[in-house]
Parts: sequence; C-alpha cells; structure tokens
Amino acid sequence: MKKFLFGAFAAVYAAFSFAAVNINTASSAELEALPGIGPAKAKSIVEYRQK
Repeated sequence: MKKFLFGAFAAVYAAFSFAAVNINTASSAELEALPGIGPAKAKSIVEYRQK
C-alpha cells in the first residue's frame, strides 16, 4: 500500500512540476515557482505587464 501511495504522490507531483507556466498571464505566485524568479522579480514582471 505504501508503494502505491508513494507512486500516486510521485505521479501527481510530476504532473504539477512539468506544467507549463504562461509568463504572459501567470500570477506573481506562479512566476515565483520558476527557477531564478523571486518575489521582487515576479512583482516587477506583473507590474510591467499591467503598464
């Protein structure tokens, strides 16, 4: 049972980790999930798009 739960969890995690992020419409939180993008950079990107 443990192997099944671990496998199911791994599959769900993999699906979310490989999900594409549209940088033209992503929220600040979604942008922060990208490598190298912190809270300040994400906020800057969102503000730039709103201009």
